[in-house]
Amino acid sequence: MFRSALTMANKSIFNLPLIKAKTITSGLKYSLATGNWGQANAAGTRAGVSQVLNRLTYASTLSHLRRLNSPIGREGKLAKPRQLHNSQWGMICPAETPEGQACGLVKNLALMVYITVGSAAYPILEEWGTENFEEISPSVIPQATKIFVNGMWVGVHRDPDMLVKTLRRLRRRVDVNTEVGVVRDIRLKELRIYTDYGRCSRPLFIVDNQRLLIKKKDIYPLQQRESAEEDGWHHLVAKGFIEYIDTEEEETTMISMTINDLVQARLRPDEAYSKTYTHCEIHPSLILGVCASIIPFPDHNQSPRNTYQSGMGKQAMGIYVTNYQFRMEDSVIMNQSSIDRGFFRSLFFRSYRDEEKKMGTLVKEDFGRPDRASTMGMRHGSYEKLDDDGLAPPVSMKERLFDQSEAYRVHVCETCGLIAIANLKKNSFECRGCKNKTDIVQVHIPYACKLLFQELMSMAITPRILTKGLKSAKGRK
Repeated sequence: MFRSALTMANKSIFNLPLIKAKTITSGLKYSLATGNWGQANAAGTRAGVSQVLNRLTYASTLSHLRRLNSPIGREGKLAKPRQLHNSQWGMICPAETPEGQACGLVKNLALMVYITVGSAAYPILEEWGTENFEEISPSVIPQATKIFVNGMWVGVHRDPDMLVKTLRRLRRRVDVNTEVGVVRDIRLKELRIYTDYGRCSRPLFIVDNQRLLIKKKDIYPLQQRESAEEDGWHHLVAKGFIEYIDTEEEETTMISMTINDLVQARLRPDEAYSKTYTHCEIHPSLILGVCASIIPFPDHNQSPRNTYQSGMGKQAMGIYVTNYQFRMEDSVIMNQSSIDRGFFRSLFFRSYRDEEKKMGTLVKEDFGRPDRASTMGMRHGSYEKLDDDGLAPPVSMKERLFDQSEAYRVHVCETCGLIAIANLKKNSFECRGCKNKTDIVQVHIPYACKLLFQELMSMAITPRILTKGLKSAKGRK
């Protein structure tokens, strides 16, 4: 009885004649389809809120997802809003922007820039000596440092240096969210903390005593890892080697462009630009966006040329992965090994005809190897390979297949003679046939021999190479 009464009540609430589900559905469909957000043909409608994601090529997709739009009318001829600004360094690509009336108003994020999504504000300061207004008298305020959280004055602190160091240490250990921005303004006696969403931030190497905290021993495991599940980028952030700095906090840091700047600050501090570096750029090229970063040698180009290429790179057609399955229609698919074995390769012979001539008793022409004494119009060159009759001898099998062919390196299993799988970067070798991983030798064979082996294997004939007296592949330098 109770359940039926509740159901009746729900029906009476949600079946109001004033609200039609179709109105909301059709309104959302219209807005998503056209990008015009708001009522159709009404004042205050915003255009371009939803857009069709560009899928022409992978770079154009990434570029579209990282695009910024300044809410300024395109009709104005003001130059100032369109120009690059110092505060955009490292956050906004200096090259990727449209030509024409949107130039400088539509921008793109730099490669490693991250937009914060926001985190809780108040749990940060509860334990670290921040005094609320209820606890202090007004006379204390001029001597203390004001604490602001997301622009709101929440209290004061008497030891701001300790608080800043503590917050940054907690952030580098991920005890405090890595998005949190800590900005200390010594002149104004203010400490501004930002935890809100929508701030641009970018990663930097942390520097302590003019030395990077990250070492080569931390990089080697990254190079050796085989899967994305192993320790990677987030591990480096959690270890305190890298931290995200937003635009406000960037004003309070000293960033070196390269590791060489840190070396000079340690060895020759008097000649160095600075000896108080706090961070180091991961790489100078990270100031560029997706499309500008794939331009070869952009630092050697005239700057508008980089802007033009950033626009043209988005017009290329491509696929985002090499195993992408798409309809082939009237095209032909072929594999690499068939081309290696001579697919589509043509061969033709040119014939030459000549005859021995005799004119009277003095002039006589006959076939033979030319020499200077008896040959007129002889060209400079070597005629040693000709036989006495002046014709080239048939080429020997060894000369044709080995001496004239390029060398091709393979790794062979000493146990069964099959060609093994070799990973030279990791110095690992394996024969899939007999599971041998140790007795593998390196052999150079002619490229023609490699093609012959492929031809045999395509006919289900297994070629084996028997090796004698060759050192193990792992032992060779």
